Amino acid sequence: MKPADFDAMRSADRIEPGDYRKVSEEAICPQRRLHEQSDISMPIQENALNSALAEALSGHDLHATPEQTRAKSGAKRCDVQIRRRHGDRYFTALECKIGQSAPQRQAAVKDAQRWLKQTDCWNAIALCYPEELSEDRQATLRQTLEGTRDLLVVKVSQGSTIGHWRKGRLSDLAILADDVGANETYAVTDILQRAIVAASEELDSTTGQDLAETLELPWDPGKGSVDPRPARIACLIIANMALLQNRMRSEGIRISGLDALIAVRNAPNKQTALLDNWQRIREVDYAPVVDPALAVLHRLPSDHRTNSLLEILIEAVLNCAPRILGLQLDHAGPLYHGLLQTARYDGSFYTSTSAAVLLAELALPPNWPVVDGSWADANRLTNLTVCDPACGTGTLLMAAARTIEERFRSAGGDELDLSALHLGLIEDVLHGLDINRHAIHLAASMLTLSAPKIDYNKMNLYNMQHGVNGNGDIRAGSLDILVDNAGFLPGLAPDTSQRRATASGYKEEAPDLKGACDLVIMNPPFTRNDIRNRSLPKADRKKVQKHEISLARKTSDKVHRKAIDQSTIGTFFTPIADVLLKRSGTVGIVKPFTACTNASGKDERKLLVDPDRFHLELVVTSHDNRRIYFSENTNIHESLIVARRPTPETRGQPTAFVSLAENPASASEAHFLAEAIRQALEGDNSLLA
Repeated sequence: MKPADFDAMRSADRIEPGDYRKVSEEAICPQRRLHEQSDISMPIQENALNSALAEALSGHDLHATPEQTRAKSGAKRCDVQIRRRHGDRYFTALECKIGQSAPQRQAAVKDAQRWLKQTDCWNAIALCYPEELSEDRQATLRQTLEGTRDLLVVKVSQGSTIGHWRKGRLSDLAILADDVGANETYAVTDILQRAIVAASEELDSTTGQDLAETLELPWDPGKGSVDPRPARIACLIIANMALLQNRMRSEGIRISGLDALIAVRNAPNKQTALLDNWQRIREVDYAPVVDPALAVLHRLPSDHRTNSLLEILIEAVLNCAPRILGLQLDHAGPLYHGLLQTARYDGSFYTSTSAAVLLAELALPPNWPVVDGSWADANRLTNLTVCDPACGTGTLLMAAARTIEERFRSAGGDELDLSALHLGLIEDVLHGLDINRHAIHLAASMLTLSAPKIDYNKMNLYNMQHGVNGNGDIRAGSLDILVDNAGFLPGLAPDTSQRRATASGYKEEAPDLKGACDLVIMNPPFTRNDIRNRSLPKADRKKVQKHEISLARKTSDKVHRKAIDQSTIGTFFTPIADVLLKRSGTVGIVKPFTACTNASGKDERKLLVDPDRFHLELVVTSHDNRRIYFSENTNIHESLIVARRPTPETRGQPTAFVSLAENPASASEAHFLAEAIRQALEGDNSLLA
């Protein structure tokens, strides 16, 4: 059929641009009118469904194209090819069948697996349409696909399926297509971790001490002659900055004279080449990310060891490039905590990506009263306030942002507003507080990497003061919020000035969030307060510890005083959440399981079930023998807790307890699990395995 005939047919039948069903039937069967006149219903062809599916997925911030045959080679694309954005090299392959019987599922899996042999395909999904979708309908196929809840999908590997077949909606498929899964995340962290360890070993003790001074870190070699942490943090900062440079080039961000990272790798003097490129980036924007990286590069000696170190890191970043494009959540968290053993120094644990997504989706359900059905209103969403008072590298904040954006899409929000929504989330909604300056830097890096084309003027990431100044004044990080005393204090040594990330660098500011938060989401440090203070000079540790104990005594709220175990830092944070939340807010917490059962946690539990403060909605635990925890680098049995400010509707409502037989290992698995739990809370157990 000639294009002119095709256009005439569309005009004559008044076919809307998105009505692939009608167009495809006309093209395949010119006798359609005869059959219609005979009252015979013709089945919809699979390629028509695939075309409509591609268009519908493109409405979920993805670039999807249906099967095509290449003119020269005759080679075919997969049924639907999905990229995160137009022009990306790497894609998700989607192979589809009509019908959901065992043979059709097997055929879809087999077809999807063959695409994984291509180096450009980093994800493959098998999909089975319900049989009834092939029946002739009055609605357009896109409308039908957007309305169904019965798309049967599974992610596949070269040898089998990953996880279970699941029924869901178009939005669930979009999340699965956009999720590279746990294996890719672990692959990225493994590549970078090996490189960072190897590169840091190129540095001698003197350079390590110089970097400790530049990074304002204590030098604590312990029993050995070298403290590996400053060199490893320096290498991690360099690797993250190289990732940003590579991402900017791949997305076509125009910065005059910016080289491809492979050109830097081949440069005879890699240190000079990186300094030149990063200064060009700094002149445009990205100061919170670039400045620490430039400071580290300037401090490294100009010799062959530095050249070797940089070559190791650049090579690792280039090896990660195919995978890093798909990672929307935090990859720095497991690196930072694993490389530096942060739990040993401050009791902090990295929240796994899957647990962060699960907690965020449970805390921010589609019927969340705070937004009152306004998920499609970008202006309303950018007026929310979300806080993590112990944010680390920002995993939970990124999961909250991801969930808000997905709720916006699912509610039918205008795709043209997505960039403005993302900007508003970073500049106005998300607030992260932490005593660890380098965790804050990495959080800024992760937020920047999530959308490097967006120009941020500020990020509400605060490096909270923790230590003692020359006058003997003391700060204890987020804990000072309890007594309304978290203001900026000059002259702390080492220089832990309370700072907020801005486009031009870090400014000395204090957060003002008391009673302002719609959501507090956190994984507080779980340790004795003497361990948390090990990063401080020995002379200051006891002073800060006594100050922390005094905070519990000074708080005017009797319930808060009773909830705090003065020897354990983690118990401070539930009262802090109570202080931060609005009267309509929600708190989501990762807590050790013992806090839910032991006698020592009784008063903290009383706070969470105080009917004038909270309705304890949900407690999730894992009894998966492989993973009883929700944090990485730990074997502590943990729980996820969701509590909301009480309303007349929730008073007297029971608390739901969920025990997981299988702990989700990826963001998409966590999404499906959250959906099943949410529906079960509403009385529908059909999605529970």
